[in-house]
Amino acid sequence: MAERPFGHESSAINVKRILALMGTLALFVVISVGVLHFVLHRVMPDHAQVQARAGAIPPPPRLQPHPDRDLAALRAQKRALLTHYAWVDPSHRYARIPIQRAMQLYVHEQTKVPPVPQQTAGGGAR
Repeated sequence: MAERPFGHESSAINVKRILALMGTLALFVVISVGVLHFVLHRVMPDHAQVQARAGAIPPPPRLQPHPDRDLAALRAQKRALLTHYAWVDPSHRYARIPIQRAMQLYVHEQTKVPPVPQQTAGGGAR
């Protein structure tokens, strides 16, 4: 047989090596299945009952059952805070005003224009 040039591989397939590798892989799979079978039936014979048992309730915080309703309620609460007048403290020193009115007052203050009196629902300044 002629000698191959340096750096070239043989064009023949090494069948013995491939069969040995496939046999080793098949043996590994068979042994793994056997070990799992032994563990599940000898060491843990009641594994099916353990799997079927109801799980414990996880500790709080838990997921909300109706997040859409909770989000709508939160948005309504925030909207009420931004659109209504209310006293912030019991001594009636600080009040909360609607955000639109606060923005109007801020713009008038920054432009040095006197604020326009706000009209009430029952009548207003004329």
